[in-house]
Amino acid sequence: MPFDDNSKKQLLNIAQMPFIHQWVAAMPDVHLGKGATIGSVIPTVGAIIPAAVDVDLGCGMMAAKTTLTAADLPDSLEVLPTPFTADVEAVNCHHNYISREHHYGKDVWVTRKGAVSAQKGQLGIIPGSMGAKSFIVRGLGNAESFCSCSHGAGRVMSRTEAKRRVSLDEHKRAVAGVECRVDESVIDETPSAYKPIDKVMAAQSDLVEVLHTLKQVVCVKG
Repeated sequence: MPFDDNSKKQLLNIAQMPFIHQWVAAMPDVHLGKGATIGSVIPTVGAIIPAAVDVDLGCGMMAAKTTLTAADLPDSLEVLPTPFTADVEAVNCHHNYISREHHYGKDVWVTRKGAVSAQKGQLGIIPGSMGAKSFIVRGLGNAESFCSCSHGAGRVMSRTEAKRRVSLDEHKRAVAGVECRVDESVIDETPSAYKPIDKVMAAQSDLVEVLHTLKQVVCVKG
């Protein structure tokens, strides 16, 4: 998986802090972030790094199975039919938070910066880009990752770079078949700005098992 030099340097800087427990784990969606590397798991003893959580505090995802089928959907998905009911086995996971956990013989603070808890048997969500597949997964409890996995595909372009490099026509082709906004203001989320989600999933087959593969139908941004 792509792992740029700036992200490596950022991870090394954090890993050298004296209160790090064992090591800092990098997920396959790892990329440069503000305050800390996105896609990193940072275990600490006797200290917490507020900047490692930073502005995305509490960010997460929820998935719920509905009663809707393809036959219930109109030709245009601008207005979806209501009401719908959610399955009681909805999946709710956080990917930017601090948790008190036990790893390698110690109670530690675990900061997941763009990472999801993947304790053995725990359900999670790993989305692709606005034009790619997403996955419902079950954690394998991998100790070396501090029982964690990626929170998505991970960027290969910054938002500014994506808007500079990707044309509107390229973006339209990338999201063909998905009901979504297609204008210049959403190009920062274009699929080519992210790592290929299938490769990300292959790189973490020792962290999670895939239970369901989801086809993108609707994407709402902005």
